[in-house]
Amino acid sequence: MLAARGITVSMSRKASCWDNAPMESANGTVKVECVYPEHYATREQARLSITEYLTYYNTERLHSSLNYVSPSEFERRWRAGNKCKEEPAS
Repeated sequence: MLAARGITVSMSRKASCWDNAPMESANGTVKVECVYPEHYATREQARLSITEYLTYYNTERLHSSLNYVSPSEFERRWRAGNKCKEEPAS
């Protein structure tokens, strides 16, 4: 399925955070801004809080690496400029 869409799976070496620095950075931001400041009484509370934060992170939070726009706005602009083909129906 991935190969049909031109996607290559890439696995990093064990215990090497440098192989996936952008994701490690995002995870660190989620922990610092959402997880560490809170005390969750239940897993469900944690799940709901983190889900809400990820919505904020992707739709509202400005990212310096994206020229101070949100990821969703960056993607919208990218798609508008690249006129992406629609995904084929399954």
